[in-house]
Amino acid sequence: MIKELFLAIILGAILGLGVMGSYLALNKKVNTNQNKTAEITPIISDTPISITPTVNNSNDQLTIDSPENETVVSVSKVNFTGITKPNSNLIITTSTKSFTGKSDNSGKFNLAVDLESGVNLIKVTSIDPNDNQTEILTTITYSTAKI
Repeated sequence: MIKELFLAIILGAILGLGVMGSYLALNKKVNTNQNKTAEITPIISDTPISITPTVNNSNDQLTIDSPENETVVSVSKVNFTGITKPNSNLIITTSTKSFTGKSDNSGKFNLAVDLESGVNLIKVTSIDPNDNQTEILTTITYSTAKI
């Protein structure tokens, strides 16, 4: 019985080394073919390329009155209030959720946002009736620690 056990171990080791050696030999051939670098040829064009931005990051079309940027709050729900163009659609995006609303006829808005524990990077986007888009990034930290 011990002879058969040793014979099985030796045959298994020889078979395993043969399979592993074949795998490494084939893998080496594949890797040498993948290491060849491709040549990049630049394309030179006489036609100028114009890129027109569709997002306006200026504060003249969107202002946030509350909460202020880099504020630390102790409640998980915060009301974003501010002014934008009248009848604009608002999208407030956190890392996990999006909240939508609309400004009134004078451009004022008030939208409740749920915060995650810790630092929240929040993007406030306003899209006016003419499809012009304005964005503001703000950071609000939600903490229940006593200071």
